[in-house]
Amino acid sequence: QESLSRVCVKNSAGKKFQRNFHKDDSVYEIFKWIDSLALDENNLISDKFSLRLPHSKSVEIDDSYADEEITISEIGFYPNTLLLINNFDEDS
Repeated sequence: QESLSRVCVKNSAGKKFQRNFHKDDSVYEIFKWIDSLALDENNLISDKFSLRLPHSKSVEIDDSYADEEITISEIGFYPNTLLLINNFDEDS
């Protein structure tokens, strides 16, 4: 389907998680999906994390996107994208 975006997210160990989203979905849907994967400790995702593009620090998706109405296509994650999980240390 043309309106789907394939989102691939890599954790620090290089494990990939992949899922299709609609291009008009909120970017926060991706964050919520990864947040749910964090419940499994084997996924190596800390409680606090952000998602970012591999070669760019300009886009960083975190909790602050909860109230944003930015869609996946608006931010440029269409037709597909690769994001890296950036874990924050618990104590900071």
